[in-house]
Order: sequence, then C-alpha cells, then structure tokens
Amino acid sequence: MAERTVTLTGCHRLTSLAEGETIITVLYRVASAVPHRPALLTRGFGRSRTKQISYAQLLEHVERVAEVLTLCGVRRGETIALQVPNCWGSAALMLACFRIGAVVVPVHPGVDEDGLERVLAGTGACACVVFDTYLGQRNAERLLTVSERLPALRHRIVLGDAAATGALDFDQLYRDRAGLWLPEGERLGPPPRDTDGPCLSVPAIGPTSVTLTHYRHWDLCADAFLSMHALADVLAGRDKRPLQPPGEVFGTSYPITEPSGLMPLLWQPLLTGGTGVSTDRWAPDECLDLFGEAGVTMMLCPAEHWEQLLEEQRLRPRPLPHLHTAALHTTAVPPELAAGVEEAFGVPLRPMPFQQAAGDR
Repeated sequence: MAERTVTLTGCHRLTSLAEGETIITVLYRVASAVPHRPALLTRGFGRSRTKQISYAQLLEHVERVAEVLTLCGVRRGETIALQVPNCWGSAALMLACFRIGAVVVPVHPGVDEDGLERVLAGTGACACVVFDTYLGQRNAERLLTVSERLPALRHRIVLGDAAATGALDFDQLYRDRAGLWLPEGERLGPPPRDTDGPCLSVPAIGPTSVTLTHYRHWDLCADAFLSMHALADVLAGRDKRPLQPPGEVFGTSYPITEPSGLMPLLWQPLLTGGTGVSTDRWAPDECLDLFGEAGVTMMLCPAEHWEQLLEEQRLRPRPLPHLHTAALHTTAVPPELAAGVEEAFGVPLRPMPFQQAAGDR
C-alpha cells in the first residue's frame, strides 16, 4: 500500500495524518496530549445545564461503551445501526463502534418505523441502538415491531426504559460494567488500524429504496482535513487570519447522523484538538444561547436553520464575541441570507462544500 499523508502546512498547520491513522488513534493521541481540554459541549432540550466532556473523559467513555457493545455481542466487521440525537453519549457510542471495528449505520432520530425497517433490512444490521422515546416517538416499541421481520437483527439495545420491550438495557450494562470481566478472547485489544476498512454506511432513504454511501476510516480523517484546509485557505485569503487550533469551538445544528454533522461535532474538533458544541434537538433560541455560552468560533448550520437563527438573533441579539466563521455545506450561499447573517452576526456566511479525498466511496 502506498504511503498516504494529509498535512495542513504553513501558518494554518493543524497536525498531520499519516498512514495507519484512524479517528480512534487520533482520539488516543489528543487525549494523551491535552486530556483536560473540552472535547464536547452538549445540552438537552429545555435544560439549562450544559454537559462538558474532556478528551480524557471521552476516551474513558468510549472504552467502556466498547466493552458494553462487546458484551452485547457486537463483533468486528458487523454492522450496528444507531438511531440517536446529538448528545455526548451518541458521540461516545459511534466512536466505541469504531473502537471495536464495527460498521456504523447512523439513522436520523426522526426516521419513521418504515424507514428504520428498510435501513435495517438493507444493511443487514446485527444490532440497533435507540433511545426509548424521542420527540414523542416510541422508538423502543417501533424497534421491537420491526425486529420480528428482521432475522439478521440479533440485538435490540435501548437507552432508557428497556424492560418494557425486553431489550438489552444499555444504561444498566454501562453502570454495572465495573463489576464485569470480558472472557478471554473477547477483551478489547489495540484499536483497529485498518484505514481502508469500512467504518460508516450513511443511508439516504427514498420513497422505495435506501441508498448507502460507504466510508473508510481514511476517508473520514482525510475529508475532515481537506475541509479544514479549504476553510483555512479561505480565511487566509479574505480575512488575512489563520485558524487558531486548539482554540476552535465548532457549533453545529447538523445532525450527528449525517456527515455534515459528524464533521463539525466530532471529526474536525478531534483533528484540531478543538471542541464540538450542539443541542440534542433543533430549537434556534436554545441553540444560540448555548453557542454564546460556549464561545463558539465557528458555526455550521443548514440554510433553513440559518434563516431561523437570523430571525431569532434579530429578536433577541446574543453576544458571540469569538465567532469568526459562519458556514453551511453548499457551493453557493443565497445573497439575501448571506447579507442578513453578516448584518446580524458580524461575520460573512461562507459556503463550505465537502472536500473529499481521492478514493472509492
């Protein structure tokens, strides 16, 4: 295999990514170098308290969740679906799947029963993790219903009330993990370093079919690097300023179940030693409140969310003194929206298209 390296150079140099690096090995490296730096800041809907997780804590949770998944019977190379919202636990779950070498299928928490069944059937997932209820939907009950028609689905794992549907109780397993010991042959070994191995399959649910986009470990790391490199070039050319890792704080309303949300909430903070910030559901007022308190330096949101954020900021302006970049994943920004955002937030709204490394998807 030819050696591959992605590096951000010059005054915008963040770090380099060499052959054999994965998101998990990067997490180990960052947690060792800056263990107490915040990795994630998340807040639940209607709650005033923010949950802050340091890099050392995130790594500890990832290792523990990986052991729980192993106890649940998930093995390397198998596919596990996660129907979860934006919260620190969802991030730890996804990273834990990568830690044991499983392939993650992220499912938006708003996907209905029919869509969930089609995703699980199309991916052959051996396990699915859901919150018991979310946004009024009884996800654990829906999972029980569809599981009866999915012979490949061996494990239903529920966060919250698992007993009602006879599912594996993730919370109980996590709490009791300190008293358990994995049998010989099932204990966690070193993190997988197969950068060409599959790690993520993102579903697009159509009226009659489900299309999957597959990612390797290298794809995720390199794509995040290239996106940051492109942004650094834009900032250098227009604003004459570099990115400021590890001080960057990425605020996003994109869901963690899509690459557009994974990038600013997990990949880019990890690769820069920065912090990912998000609420567990969309509400423009709570989102802006959290972004202001967290001192976000970069905001990445879809166009429809920017329109609502703009309206909310006009109604009740929040100080965002550290904000230097507002962006959305697109190739062109509507002029009216761009003008409104710059007026209300004091920074231009920039297009930030995905920058993909060469390689098959």
